[in-house]
Amino acid sequence: MTPDYGTGPGPGRKIWVLTEQPGSILAYLSFNCEDPALSKREVRQALAYATDRETLVRTLLRGQARVAEGLCRRATGLSKSNTQRYAYDPARAEALLDQAGLSAEGRSAPGHAAEADDQDIH
Repeated sequence: MTPDYGTGPGPGRKIWVLTEQPGSILAYLSFNCEDPALSKREVRQALAYATDRETLVRTLLRGQARVAEGLCRRATGLSKSNTQRYAYDPARAEALLDQAGLSAEGRSAPGHAAEADDQDIH
C-alpha cells in the first residue's frame, strides 16, 4: 500500500473500500474435435452430462466458486441467456454414448481416469 492510502480520513488520503464480488476466473475443458470420437457431437454432449459440476465446486474448489453458465458472467452483459445447460445426468450421458455408437466396453482408453486406482484420484 502506498503512503497516500490509509485506513482513516486525512489530508490527501484515499479510503480503501472493501467489497466482495464474484470473480471472473474461469476453468474449462476443450476438446480436440479432430479426434474421431470427440468429433461426434453426442460424445461431447455425453461428457457434459457426465460431469458433476456441483460436486467439483463443492469438493475440489471447497465451495469457493459457482458453476459457470458460459464463458462470460451475466454481470458483464456478454452472456447469452439461451446457452444450453447440461445438468449432471449420467443416464443421459450413457444414452448419448450408445447413440454415438460407443459400446460400454470401448468407453475408456488405456491410461485414462476410468482405469485409475482410487488412490490416484485426489
